[in-house]
Amino acid sequence: MKYSPNKIYIVCDGSSYYGVYGCDIADEIKENDVELYSNKGYDDWSNELDDKITKLNDALMGTYMYR
Repeated sequence: MKYSPNKIYIVCDGSSYYGVYGCDIADEIKENDVELYSNKGYDDWSNELDDKITKLNDALMGTYMYR
């Protein structure tokens, strides 16, 4: 898969979700054995992206930080 270098993608390492720029994602997958959450890339780091990552981490950890 080809990633847009300036977009931000959400990945998961099994313990948490976090954002990675497309220019770094191939190395992140290879070196840290992360999985891509979705093929949707975000154009910039925004509140929408932060909220999405927080909700994903809440679901993964069974917490309710995002309310």
